Amino acid sequence: MGISNIAQAYSKNKFKKDELDILSKEIKRNLKESGYDIGI
Repeated sequence: MGISNIAQAYSKNKFKKDELDILSKEIKRNLKESGYDIGI
């Protein structure tokens, strides 16, 4: 699932709030492990 897909799902409220929180934490952790620090 790409980031654009996640954004689409987010805008359609497909995910419950807690699922979005988990998903965003996973994304942030993956970005940090990839060497990106986007200040989140």
